[in-house]
Amino acid sequence: MRANRFQRSHTQEWLVLAFAVGLSLTLLFFSKHTGVTIIRGELADVVSIVTRPLSRVGNLFNMWQDYDDLRSRAMELSLENSMLRDAILENERLRSMLEFKERSELKLKPASVIARTGTGVSGRMRLDVGGRDGVQLNSAVITPHGLVGKIAEVSERTSLVHTLVGNSYGVSVILERTRMTGIMRWTAPGKWVVLGLPTGADIRRGDVVVSSGAGSVFPKGIRAGIIADSTAIGASYGQTWLVVPLVDFSTLEEVFVVVKDDSLLTDNDNQAGESQ
Repeated sequence: MRANRFQRSHTQEWLVLAFAVGLSLTLLFFSKHTGVTIIRGELADVVSIVTRPLSRVGNLFNMWQDYDDLRSRAMELSLENSMLRDAILENERLRSMLEFKERSELKLKPASVIARTGTGVSGRMRLDVGGRDGVQLNSAVITPHGLVGKIAEVSERTSLVHTLVGNSYGVSVILERTRMTGIMRWTAPGKWVVLGLPTGADIRRGDVVVSSGAGSVFPKGIRAGIIADSTAIGASYGQTWLVVPLVDFSTLEEVFVVVKDDSLLTDNDNQAGESQ
C-alpha cells in the first residue's frame, strides 16, 4: 500500500511539472511583456545557432546525392555518345564499301573479320564467308583503300586470309605513274618493299603502286601502297624501294573477297545446298 501511494505521488509530481513547463512555455511565447519578448528572442537565436550546423549537414548530404546522380547521368551520356560515335563510323565504313562495290567491275563478296589467328606478325584473319558464298582458294581480298591479301584456307562457312603482313608471297605490281613493274613484299614488322625496279628509274616518293594483274590471284589495278622514300635501297638485282601499304591491317573489320563468275552460286543453288 505504501509503495502504491508513493508511485501515485511520484506520478502526480511529474504531471504537475509537465503542466508548469507547458504553462511557462505558453506564457513565454504568447506574452507581450517586454522582458518576455527579449527572452523569447534570445531563445530563438540560441535555437537558430544550434540548428544551423544540422541544416548545413543536411544540405551537404543533399549535395552528395545530387553529385552521385549527375555522375551517373554523365556516365550514361558518355556511353550513349560512344555507341552513337561507333554507329556513325560503322555507317561511314559500310557506305564507303557499298559505293566501292557499285563502282567496281569485279564480283565482290562482302565479309566481316570474325577472328585474328596467330601472332600480330602472322597477319592471318578469319572471315565469315566460305565455299557456299563462292569463296575459293587464292581469291583476292581487298577493301576500298587497297589490297589486303589472299584466301589461304576455305571451309563451307568461313575462310582464312593471309594478308600482306608476315607472309612470304609477293605481289606483282606496277608503278601507276611510270608503269614500271616490280614485286611488293613484306620483309619485317612494319616494313614493305618493292623489289626489282630498274636502276636509275624515275621513281619518286608518293608514287602509287598497284597490282599488275600478272598471275591469276590479284586483279589488275588494285592499289597496294605508296613509295615511302625518295632514295632506293641497294640490291643485287635492280633497286629496292620502301613502300607503305594503303590498308591498316590492325583495324580491319570489313573486307571484300573477289569471286569469279563461275564460282557464284544462285539463290536456288544455295537453298538446295542448305536443304541437303
